[in-house]
Amino acid sequence: MARQFTKSSGMYLESEGGMTAISAWPVSFVIWYYPDDISSNQNIFRVYENGTAANALTFQLRSSGVLRANLMVSGASTVNDQTSSRHTAGSWACYGARFTSSEVEVYMNGSGTGSATSHSASADTWDSVVIGATESGATEADGRLARACVWSVELSDTDFSSLADGCDPRLIKPESLHFWWEGHEVSGNGLDWKGGVVLTDNNSVGDADHPPNLSMSYSRQFVSSPEIWAIYQSSSISKLIELTAGDTLAVFGKHRSGSSANFLADGSRITITGPLGG
Repeated sequence: MARQFTKSSGMYLESEGGMTAISAWPVSFVIWYYPDDISSNQNIFRVYENGTAANALTFQLRSSGVLRANLMVSGASTVNDQTSSRHTAGSWACYGARFTSSEVEVYMNGSGTGSATSHSASADTWDSVVIGATESGATEADGRLARACVWSVELSDTDFSSLADGCDPRLIKPESLHFWWEGHEVSGNGLDWKGGVVLTDNNSVGDADHPPNLSMSYSRQFVSSPEIWAIYQSSSISKLIELTAGDTLAVFGKHRSGSSANFLADGSRITITGPLGG
């Protein structure tokens, strides 16, 4: 499932200060977008410093259909790199960007511009994200968004190509993955699956079909009870996965001796078959 953003309704998801902070170059990120309309510029995704929104790394889809990756520093001119290829309304595309200590390069569907834009800006501290806008609802997206991820590492051309093919982001430089939003919530607030942080739903972001080549199958190793609570026990999130008649939810677990995470014995399996009430 993806999330549906309507520009005229001012919809966006935001976490202020919730992402594990990145304070040095490089930074890389991706997001999937399906624009319903591109008649005006749209700010799609923003990684920024809480309290200083002008210090940010952003994606902007221009009304011409070209994609820009912007490096913004308070009091200085914006540096950007943009694609020559154009995204048309009514189709999914994977956007990517990498920001190093000397250049910015944007990617669309796994292909970079091949001519990164140079810069000399110092690294900031980025600890916040907005999905569907730049900040506080400015120039919102008008379409479906899914799978936004942020890494504190320079992703390679091969990495961006793999992500555009639908590769699970946890298989790409997992030790440097800081943020991972999939869009599988059933309405309401969003969730960072990496850090367990809730993204506040502004103006009732809707639901939509997920990109067809992105899997909804997850496996995760829980190392402590607090991690489980962070992922599954937020009163602000009503549902993460919705089951209907005929669906099956299977949970696998491995016993860890001496740990509070001993919720399943080795090789055990719990299967719940819909329909479910409530």
